[in-house]
Order: sequence, then structure tokens, then C-alpha cells
Amino acid sequence: MPAKHVRAERQQNPVADEVSALVAVIRPILLGLLWGLKADFAEDAGGYNRVKLKMLARLRRPGDGDCGICFEYAVHEAMLRGEQMVLERLDAALSLCRESPVTI
Repeated sequence: MPAKHVRAERQQNPVADEVSALVAVIRPILLGLLWGLKADFAEDAGGYNRVKLKMLARLRRPGDGDCGICFEYAVHEAMLRGEQMVLERLDAALSLCRESPVTI
């Protein structure tokens, strides 16, 4: 069985605006999808560093990784960092579900 590699990235600065908040959540998801590609698919596209965003949906196959878990990890990271804009969005989403707000 091939060795597993764990990639970890940390955001160094606080989220300053709504666009930065979206990027802070989306970037780890896209990176998770990228690194979840099978190596031979990535190599056919020129290597992991040259895969174009528009090609991720075409290159990804069932079993290449789980985009849901990528999103979950990104949200958990933002929650643990106390990113206010992400926490506000979570609070708004919970209120739509008629759940009481959670103190984090």
C-alpha cells in the first residue's frame, strides 16, 4: 500500500472582508480536490501545479477524494480560528434551520 501524505495549510492573517471569507473557505476545498486527483490524471494535465481550475470537475472521478470532507475541514479550521465572518454565516445558517445559536 502506498504511503499516505497529509497536507496541512494555515491561514496566517485574519479574514478582513466577505470576499476574503469566501476565499478562506473555498481555497482549502479546491486544494483538497486538486490533491485528491489520481496522480496519473494530474500528470496528463501537466502535473498538480498546472491543473487548471476548469479541469478539476473533468479530472475528478468518484473515489478521488471527498469534496464534502474538504469543505468540512475548511469550515472547522475557520471556526477554530474564530473567523468572525465565517461564524456569522454559520449563525445565519443555523437560524434558518431554527436551531439555537451555538457559542464557539
